[in-house]
Amino acid sequence: MKRMIFGLALLFCGTVWALALTVLSVVRPCEYNDIGGVVGFLLCTETLGFFIAGSIAFLAGLVICFAEAFLKK
Repeated sequence: MKRMIFGLALLFCGTVWALALTVLSVVRPCEYNDIGGVVGFLLCTETLGFFIAGSIAFLAGLVICFAEAFLKK
């Protein structure tokens, strides 16, 4: 049960983190060497690493929750 709560926390934090950066890219667009969109915003504001970390946290939380829910004996 503790692992499920940890997985849910990771899933929630990763979702909020990645979603916040995606919403910011729409609200405040930026171009970096003629690269636009979400990737251009992440490169322009130097937050690509944070976006990747949020995405990894989301995926790790998803895997932990799936493993606890369906693969537990």
